Amino acid sequence: MAEKLPYIISGDAEHLVKTWGHRKGLAVPDHGFFTDYQSGLVEHIAASSDSFEPEVLPHEMLAHGLQGLLYNHTRGDAVALDRAYVGDDFARHFEVTRAVDRHFNSIGTHPRPHTPSIPEQLDYIVANSSNELTLVDDVIFSGDAIVEVAEMFKERGARVAAVLAAVAIGEGRKKIEDAGIEVVSVVDYEDVADEICERDFVAGIPFSGRTVYREDGRHYSAPYFQPFGRPETWASIESSDAARKLSQYCLDQSAELWAGIEKLNGVTLSHREVPRPLMLDSSDENFAELLRKARTKIS
Repeated sequence: MAEKLPYIISGDAEHLVKTWGHRKGLAVPDHGFFTDYQSGLVEHIAASSDSFEPEVLPHEMLAHGLQGLLYNHTRGDAVALDRAYVGDDFARHFEVTRAVDRHFNSIGTHPRPHTPSIPEQLDYIVANSSNELTLVDDVIFSGDAIVEVAEMFKERGARVAAVLAAVAIGEGRKKIEDAGIEVVSVVDYEDVADEICERDFVAGIPFSGRTVYREDGRHYSAPYFQPFGRPETWASIESSDAARKLSQYCLDQSAELWAGIEKLNGVTLSHREVPRPLMLDSSDENFAELLRKARTKIS
């Protein structure tokens, strides 16, 4: 029997929710909720295929490891492409996101919502940095995005000398190194079935999912489950039955999270009040109730 490939899950949901809650002055569910959620997520992903084995990488391990790399391996000025592991104290941020159209087809790299355009960000970073840069990201998978960003900086006279990553996959590492850029990572894998972030399976939380950009520039979030996203292609969930069960689980747990926040704080939270709305026209509808209604559509 062939050895199973690791299926990597970056465990970042609890950190992101707690950081958001602290900023908003809101209590959030305790560690036990997130531990139970994570266990269920792993169980559903493991049940979806016999060819891979889920492996969770704790946020604390990746964040502390990446911060150590920043202290010891930064060449020139550090520019981070992800906020889950690197704060403003450690690096400037290049605010970009993986974008899709309203049919969930990839449309490449776009600025994060409510941030300046990519050219404006590039010009600002280059004007306020040395000519040598170190890019910092959570995951190197294919390596395409890093090489693309490095070329953007090169066109403006700044050289990307190194890339620091929490997780690096062999193919992506090689592509970046072949472009003449040093790669240093906290954790390395030669090959994986997939690498996902836990946050992408929780509706509404900071940085969750891909960003849907409409033709007019308006946007909303597409988490990695039905009916708001594509678990089959975005998370390598090949079985339609497994994708349905995973989606139901994510909707149930997301609704429980937001209902729990409401109960702990004696508040109600509408769709328009969560960090990552799921539709173009977010409304005053209770967000937990919206998720429960969506759950009935995939029963």
